[in-house]
Amino acid sequence: MLNGKEVTEVPRSLAAILPLLLPLFLAQTAVAQTSESSQPELLQSSLAVPGEPSPVLSVFDPYATAALFQPSSAFLTQTVPEEEVKWYQSTGFKRTIAPATLITIGLFTFKDEGFLNRQEVRDWRETFIPEFEDHTDDYTQFTSGLLALGLNAFGVKGTSKFWRATVTYAGGLGIMMVTIHSIKELTEVKRPDGSSNNSFPSGHTAASFASARFLDREYGHVSYLYSLAGYTMAAYTGVMRQLNNRHWETDVLVGAGIGMLSTDLAYVLMDNIFGDKGKNPPREPKPEGPRGNPSFLDYRLGYARQVSGLEDRGELFTAENGWQMGIEGAFFFNDYIGVGGELSVTGFPIDDSNFIPEDPVVIEVTEEINTQPFGNESLFIGPFFHLPLGERFGLNGKLTGGWSNGAQATINAQLKPEYQEEFGVAEVPIAVFDPKDTFGFAAGVAIRAMVSKRIGIRLFGEYNYSSPDYQISSLVSFDQEGNPEFGPVEEVVNVDFSYMAAGLSVSAVLW
Repeated sequence: MLNGKEVTEVPRSLAAILPLLLPLFLAQTAVAQTSESSQPELLQSSLAVPGEPSPVLSVFDPYATAALFQPSSAFLTQTVPEEEVKWYQSTGFKRTIAPATLITIGLFTFKDEGFLNRQEVRDWRETFIPEFEDHTDDYTQFTSGLLALGLNAFGVKGTSKFWRATVTYAGGLGIMMVTIHSIKELTEVKRPDGSSNNSFPSGHTAASFASARFLDREYGHVSYLYSLAGYTMAAYTGVMRQLNNRHWETDVLVGAGIGMLSTDLAYVLMDNIFGDKGKNPPREPKPEGPRGNPSFLDYRLGYARQVSGLEDRGELFTAENGWQMGIEGAFFFNDYIGVGGELSVTGFPIDDSNFIPEDPVVIEVTEEINTQPFGNESLFIGPFFHLPLGERFGLNGKLTGGWSNGAQATINAQLKPEYQEEFGVAEVPIAVFDPKDTFGFAAGVAIRAMVSKRIGIRLFGEYNYSSPDYQISSLVSFDQEGNPEFGPVEEVVNVDFSYMAAGLSVSAVLW
């Protein structure tokens, strides 16, 4: 039991999915040991001719990093003999790194307690938007794939001709569906809304990342914006599956990895079946323009720790360590100064073991007390700063401020079984904490390392301040429909919600 809600035990048969995942990794690695894809050949041939402009590489292509940070002389003249390409240097292996990382993190979160557990995002959802419902994710799962086929049909030349692109996309979706549904049958994980036992992994998310990977491989070399749009749509689909209470965080992360691997495996199969039939000639290489200002958009996730206020409320409750997630972006006027904003949410699980209700009736009917996590959301704007540290690294800073608001929280009494039957409910809210809007600010620093020309990883740390007033009301009765009714505000408590946060973020750098 967690926060008064029954949770599904992590299945002991989780290891049964490994035989289904391993072929997705091994197939690409085996092929990578025997041959290289057309893009590395294009890269080698163009680099071999002094003075030729470099090709435009996909924003997510594993060769982009190596090409970007080559010395200029080596960039124009160096060739990589085929016999010297090790399996871990091959395109196939490098393409498995991102999906393998997603699957690994997803499996790590397959637990209900401890660091990075699958309950944390659901707790945030139940705290801030418990009634949220939106079905656009039913359509966005295929948007990127249909965009790629549409561009092809209207004459925008990608990697493949239309018939081969269609067969490849259908093959990737087929591999994905067989893998996803086989794992669902093996694990039988209950959905967070309790509607069925086929939650793990997320099919919608797998389809959306399979589609994004397809768009990236067909048109990412044409413009990085295609890749960015595809993966953004895929991430949106995964987030919506969680906000709709249809999937756990674990389901989404593992589904994303499976979707990307499925599309990559489809390309491997098409190469072995059709060879070069249906492939378009390589695009004429275009010179990259000079690097622009370091404007960026990123998604972050980190650990948060209270430094005052909720850290100790005496006999009422204490705050545990929490989490922070959000999006952040800035437009830079030059290499050093810009302006931007951030939208972040934070949650802190509450330890209410010291809380004892004053009403003897509540004590009599209560099995245990559960307090919703205290949450906070902020929308800040302000100046951003950047200090270049060579070609690959940079130091970022920010000083932002603006609107901040806490989420309504309740103290719930989990009723004893005999009283659940009598009252017809499993739990009753006995007190409500209703926050008011307030001003807040944040100051932070981050170190960014570029992993390709336009994708970076940031290690960030920040201090976030807000001090909202909470109005406290207690349960007085129930209406005719059984809904709780609360009395007038009994007390207004000012809570210092200041916290420190640290974590990782993924940045799309738009220079």
